[in-house]
Amino acid sequence: VRLLSRHGHLQSASDPAGTSGLARGRVQTNLAFVPLEHADDFASFCRANSVPCPLVDRTLEAHALHEERAFHLARLTPGDTAFAFANTDAPSYRVFRDGVAVADVPDLAAWARESASDEGKFVAFAIGCSFTFESALIDEGLPVAHVDAGRNVPMYRTSIPLHPSGAFGGSMVVSMRPFALGEEVERACAVSARYPSQHGGPVHVGDP
Repeated sequence: VRLLSRHGHLQSASDPAGTSGLARGRVQTNLAFVPLEHADDFASFCRANSVPCPLVDRTLEAHALHEERAFHLARLTPGDTAFAFANTDAPSYRVFRDGVAVADVPDLAAWARESASDEGKFVAFAIGCSFTFESALIDEGLPVAHVDAGRNVPMYRTSIPLHPSGAFGGSMVVSMRPFALGEEVERACAVSARYPSQHGGPVHVGDP
């Protein structure tokens, strides 16, 4: 998946399924690039909100976004230096400025070079993603509706407040997977609970 992404053959911004259903049996994460001056606050925010923001890895050094062969996530890819650079090896990147989305780009490093962006040093964070346990659900014979439909998972912004840290705060965002009440729900809860670093079991079951 990283190799396809690096060469522009996999772009989740234009794919309705995103990366759901890909890399079966492997850990998937979301990426966040945070300005160095806010990195410690963001790490604290993740620790204080470990269910919605489970921190899997972070870069040990800060880099400019345009740097090549930078942002190595060592825990996710131990010993793998060929395909492990967070600013080139994801399918797509959404760029925010002052809290507003300004671009969706397939290669963050190339975008930063072409736009002559010089916004200082950044730290990359890998946040656990529930796509990781979808293959386990399927292996248990549990249907994953959005995978079958070739769509991205439904997501909702809740009224559940998060613990703030520095500039970071807000309310919890959740994904939803429908299962039949009874045995299917119980099995889905048991499977997802085995993956605490990928959000784990559901925060709510039933009719809202």
